[in-house]
Amino acid sequence: GSGTIHQWQVYEHKAAAFEHDAVMLFVLPFNDFTDNRPDNSYQPYLREKDGELELFYSIKFEDVKFDELSLGGRIKNTIDNTSYLANILRSGARILKAWRRGEGYARNRRDEGIASINAGASSDYDSYTPTDMRFFKAAISGIAQRAGDRPFYVFLIPFFKDFEAAQVNGYDFALLDEMQSLVSDHPNLRVVDLLPAFLENALENDYS
Repeated sequence: GSGTIHQWQVYEHKAAAFEHDAVMLFVLPFNDFTDNRPDNSYQPYLREKDGELELFYSIKFEDVKFDELSLGGRIKNTIDNTSYLANILRSGARILKAWRRGEGYARNRRDEGIASINAGASSDYDSYTPTDMRFFKAAISGIAQRAGDRPFYVFLIPFFKDFEAAQVNGYDFALLDEMQSLVSDHPNLRVVDLLPAFLENALENDYS
């Protein structure tokens, strides 16, 4: 799903029907809060009405514009959907490409992160509105309740700017407090913030 509201509804109405022992959700603060804000995508959103939250669609299904794939696009989709070898080779090529450019890319993003923090920009762990957080909490709570007794793991994925904020301002983010309040409300919820381990790895590999 795109954003936690969409992911909640996918789990609520589809994925929860499959046999499973646990639920894992990966949250990217970089864009998951903004993905919960209504736009012209056909997917569920939340809005406040009479002091309560309700689900709605920002556009009607009949107004959705579908792009026609070219012949090449249809052939590529067919290969992607039927050939394990093609996907393995494509993944290997991406990994090799990322490895070759990794050090330079990391250093460039490091410099961008330092510049943004020096200019007063905050971490994505703090860059959300009260409404963003209310919608986010509603979605997380919805998944936790639907999961029942199953453990529900939420992994927070940091971005480069978050590394720099942790180094410059300390490991003190409003999002962590908000997540802790959710844990207090839902005994099956476990929050795993990947930032400390990612930052440690970055420092060990001179990406800081």
